[in-house]
Amino acid sequence: MAGLRYTFCYCEENVHQLCRALVAGGSAEAECFAVWCSNAAQKVPFWNRRDGGCVVWDYHVFCAVRRPAGQQGAASTLVYDPDAPLLPFPCPFERYCAEVLRPQQRVKPLYRKLFRVVPAADFLKTFSSDRSHMLTPQGTYYAPPPTYPPIQAEGQPPTNLAKFKDMTDHGWVGSVADDAQIVQLFG
Repeated sequence: MAGLRYTFCYCEENVHQLCRALVAGGSAEAECFAVWCSNAAQKVPFWNRRDGGCVVWDYHVFCAVRRPAGQQGAASTLVYDPDAPLLPFPCPFERYCAEVLRPQQRVKPLYRKLFRVVPAADFLKTFSSDRSHMLTPQGTYYAPPPTYPPIQAEGQPPTNLAKFKDMTDHGWVGSVADDAQIVQLFG
């Protein structure tokens, strides 16, 4: 994926770039997804991260491309997540799931993940971020922002990031799934 710029702590913008490149490169839009992971407590664990070991974030976003069954065999899903540097890029979903999401890992209910699965076409049409979620109370950034302008979808407010990571809003774009459902969808 030459030409993509990675910005640490801006996973949603990294995935926006990935989805745009994959769709432009011919990946079927219906099979390319932005997958948001969060929960009501906004405390979700991830393993095998750039930060090392296990990290608990308020949310994370990765890109999944589901390939239909064909001449090469059964359907498969590849995950594009630049924040999982110890894995291949892209990575087969089964490996990503086992090493990063770890649905089999016993965690307290506070840490149980939910996923908003958004078709790439819908994500590209609706996502906006003015990056205000990354500002400290003093008005500086927690992490340096990307060098390109903020993403602004036509007809959307300056930011709607909170709606994407709100797993209780079933009327927003995409569908919400739990661990078992995400494994069934992409596994």
